Order: sequence, then C-alpha cells, then structure tokens
Amino acid sequence: MKVRMTTSWRIPAGLLLAVVVVSCGEAPQAQEELPPAAEGPAPENPATLRYAPELNIDIAEMTPVQDGVYIEDVRQGTGREAQAGQQVTVEYQAWLPDGTLFEQRPSPEGLGPSRFVIGMSPPVPGVNAGITGMRAGGVRRIVVPP
Repeated sequence: MKVRMTTSWRIPAGLLLAVVVVSCGEAPQAQEELPPAAEGPAPENPATLRYAPELNIDIAEMTPVQDGVYIEDVRQGTGREAQAGQQVTVEYQAWLPDGTLFEQRPSPEGLGPSRFVIGMSPPVPGVNAGITGMRAGGVRRIVVPP
C-alpha cells in the first residue's frame, strides 16, 4: 500500500517526526506557493500531550520554533543549512504520540526519500518550520501539532 500525505491531512493528536536532511540545494523553477492554512479551532498544545516512553520526547527540553512546532537536534549535520526556497531531500519516520509509526521514507513499499521545496509543499504542515535551519546530514526530532 502506498501512502501519500498532503497538506489537507488532519492528524488527531501531535505528530513526531525524526528527520534526516540528506541534501539541500536550489529549488527547481515554477513551483506554486501553498495558500495560507484555513482557520479553525486551535490545535492541541504539544506540551500538554502524553507521549509514548519509547519516543523519548521531553517537550521542556525542546525548542519551540513557530506555529506550535518544537524541535530537538539529535545529531548536528555538517552540510549546507536548509533555508526557505531550497529543495531538500529528507528521510523521515513519523509517529503518533502513542508510539504508532504511520509513515516513513524510504518505505518498505519502495517509496524513496521525500523531496520538496521549503516553504512550498511539505509532506506534513509544520515540517517547513521544523526543517528550516537544519544542516544536511543531521538528525532532528520535530513535534508538530495536529
């Protein structure tokens, strides 16, 4: 089964991503910017959610960046820093707070790493904020609100 995530996905609770930026470089031409997110009820605060112990999440030790997103560098990369407008290639695993792995790239189904332009079309809303400033080769935990 192939799973495709879009920006219209509704995640019932916070989402944890472990991301490795494989590369970042110049964006290809002629990509359309995403429209602003629709307003709705305020999402749950990731700081008030309970996380499965195996996820090793301590929100108090993470850095809030924007839009309720929290980051923690597990390993600093040594490559180029990811910035808005750059194309990045990322490998990631995504879990729900209860520890359920629901998406990963590369995947057992043969899907390769995810490639997108920061600020244009992330695989999950909030990923732009979580990846910006990360260096290629690094590993970062990103907590994204629902």
